[in-house]
Amino acid sequence: KQMISDTPRPWELTTMATPTITPEAKAEVRQHFAGPPKYGRNKRLPMEGKDVQLDAIIDRHPSLTRKKCSYQLRAWKLDTYEFAASVVVGATRESIRERINDALSMTSGDFVRNVLEQMVDIDGTGVGGDDDDARLFRILCVQQPVFVPILKEMAELPDTNECIQILSKLVEGYTADAADSFPETAKMLSDADCIFQLSRRNRMRSAIDAGENKLPSSAADLTQRQKRSLIQFISICLFFAWSRGSVDEDIP
Repeated sequence: KQMISDTPRPWELTTMATPTITPEAKAEVRQHFAGPPKYGRNKRLPMEGKDVQLDAIIDRHPSLTRKKCSYQLRAWKLDTYEFAASVVVGATRESIRERINDALSMTSGDFVRNVLEQMVDIDGTGVGGDDDDARLFRILCVQQPVFVPILKEMAELPDTNECIQILSKLVEGYTADAADSFPETAKMLSDADCIFQLSRRNRMRSAIDAGENKLPSSAADLTQRQKRSLIQFISICLFFAWSRGSVDEDIP
C-alpha cells in the first residue's frame, strides 16, 4: 500500500507560496505607517494583537503576511527617514531639538516603553527590528533571565512611575545635549562629539544612581549590583534606539 506523504512535491511549491503583495496592500500598510500616529524610526512592527488597525489590514489582504509587513516597514523607513551626513551651519539649538523630537515621533515615556517591549518581545527572528538589536536583547534574556519579568512589568508602567520618569528624562537629556553641543561648523564636529559623549556618560551614571532603588516590586529580590546592572543595560539600549531614531538629514 502506497504511503501518502505530507511533504509537498516540487511542482506544488509554487501554488502553495504566498502571493506577491498587491499594490493596494502595499499602499494601505504604508499609509498606516505614515499615521497618524506616525511610526518613529526606532519603532518595531507591533506583535499580533497590539495594533488592531494593522491586524485588520493584514486580514483584509491575503497577500500581506506579518513578515511582509516587516519588510514594508523597513522600506518605508528608508524612504521616510533617509538622511545624508551633512552639517547645516547656523542651525539653532531649538531647531535641532525640534527636528530630533519630530524624528522620534513619540513622547519620551512611550519611547522608553517601546524599547522595553522590544527587549522582551524578541521571538528569535528579529522581525520588525534590527538584527543587532535582536542579538543584544537575546543576550540579556539568556544571561539574566531574572530580568525578563521585571522588564515586562516596566513596559506596562505609566508616565507617573518614578522609574519611567527617570528613564524618560535620560532620553530627553540626550536630545538636549545633542542640541547644546551641535557644532557651528563641520570642523568643530569632533570636539562636539567629545562633549556630547561626556555628557551622555554623566547622565547615564546619574540615571543608574537614581533608578536602582525605583525599580518595580518584581525587582525586590535583586542584589544592589543586579539593580544597577539592569538600569545600566536599559540605559544603553535607550541610547542605541535614540541614536537611530533621532537622525535627521541635516544633523551629524
